[in-house]
Amino acid sequence: MVGSVRARDVGALGFDRTIRHWEPVFARANWLLSGLYPDVRIGDAAGSALLFNMEKLFETVLGLHIRHACQVEAGARLSVGLQSPVKNLATAGFQLRPDVTVQTGDKCVAIFDAKWKRLDLAEPNSGVSSGDAYQMNAYASRYRCKRLALVYPASRDCPPGRITEFVLMTEERPVLDVVAVDVRELAFGTGIPVGIDAMIPIEPHWKQRSSQAPIYEAV
Repeated sequence: MVGSVRARDVGALGFDRTIRHWEPVFARANWLLSGLYPDVRIGDAAGSALLFNMEKLFETVLGLHIRHACQVEAGARLSVGLQSPVKNLATAGFQLRPDVTVQTGDKCVAIFDAKWKRLDLAEPNSGVSSGDAYQMNAYASRYRCKRLALVYPASRDCPPGRITEFVLMTEERPVLDVVAVDVRELAFGTGIPVGIDAMIPIEPHWKQRSSQAPIYEAV
């Protein structure tokens, strides 16, 4: 029984040269059974950690939710690109790769850029950096898109939903929304998060749907 295995039992195992290659695996098992974890304090005990690139994870899950909803509800009418389509800002350089694009035919109807940062509603522009706004302005111009959103994780001080909007002062006057999404809903739901749902032209009943059913797709 796995439940009866103790850390000291694993630590007491001996390894001769015929099974020495298994020793690192059992060392990691010993760490797990001992409940070791990384800390900032000094020490000589080895441990292990599992780290995720949360910016990439947040961006990918958001994009898969939007793509799944559009495929189910809109079929071929809408296409969703993740890090695509790629376009150059200049004639021979400065590639642009929006996190998520929603297109109908050749027309880009919405662009989303995920930011794994904390919004601060007490700060000017709710804490949105000038660099992020400039980036979205470049997307709006190059992709001729009138609806864009910067998407952030919600927090105790920043509830889910649309936080604010900016009208970009260019000829087309595109609208840039700032949206906070519930990360738990993003992890377990299948619908489009509240706050960005109004930007996508699909049926309203799908936008509010939530389910424990996972989305399976190769990342």
